Amino acid sequence: MTNFFSAAAPKDTARVEMATSPTTAHLYEIFDRSEPIAALVVALDPQQRMRHAELLYYDRDRSLESLQSDIYKRAREVVQSNYLGSNGMASELRVLDANVLNAEQVEHRNPEPTFSPRRLYRLWHLAAGYGALLGLLLLIGVLNRMGGPAAETTVAAAQPAAQPAAQPAAQPAAQPAAQPAAPDGIPAAALSPQTDGLAVSINADNRLKVSMRVRSNPNYSTEILTQPDPEQGEPVGTLGYGAEATLLGGPTWLAGESDTIVWWYVETEDGIRGWTPANSSEYTLLTPVE
Repeated sequence: MTNFFSAAAPKDTARVEMATSPTTAHLYEIFDRSEPIAALVVALDPQQRMRHAELLYYDRDRSLESLQSDIYKRAREVVQSNYLGSNGMASELRVLDANVLNAEQVEHRNPEPTFSPRRLYRLWHLAAGYGALLGLLLLIGVLNRMGGPAAETTVAAAQPAAQPAAQPAAQPAAQPAAQPAAPDGIPAAALSPQTDGLAVSINADNRLKVSMRVRSNPNYSTEILTQPDPEQGEPVGTLGYGAEATLLGGPTWLAGESDTIVWWYVETEDGIRGWTPANSSEYTLLTPVE
């Protein structure tokens, strides 16, 4: 959580300053037999990556040591499984005592607050629109099949004036070419490199290539995601400290804070498949197994 208070002011003048904008955070309350005993607060950056987390014990002196251990273990699992760090690797988990010093019911007097409840959209409106669009597309398909030659005339009319008015039936212009299936369950996006015109990475090992065995940095563990993007991919596993994996596809390059991040589609020794970064903006994370 952001420290909203400034350093100690002179003795005669107490000055308190508050940040101009709040930090986004997730709150997880932890219960023991329906009684709240602790809370985990995860502070996030604008890209929903974790800055740090704070585990707050409401009354640590009354909690058994074994219970405290279970609470910490659960909080650590949430941090490892649900988030990526701002640097793509590890984030700080702090443990604090949260003693209640005062409690007061504060009235809300601003009719137009800075943070208002989000407007809920009725899903049936979206469903009705989608259904109408789907019905229209089906109707067009039926008319094209029943129309015979008229369907060819419609296709020809969509071509530039220099094109012949009639198109051979064996060359439907509106149908895209079928894409070949990716081999062995590997997603099509992993079959060819995607560099997006970015600069060559400084920290990624340039010896990496498809089918190579690699080893993760022994000082860090990295998430394995469904997509090569920490903002869109969902975690499916973790490549642990010094763990080995096989490169099945890639790479895909994404812009990092100060270096290009190179993502590879990997398979771990446990059979988990997904995307993991070969580097961060500061460190090399994957190297060939010698």
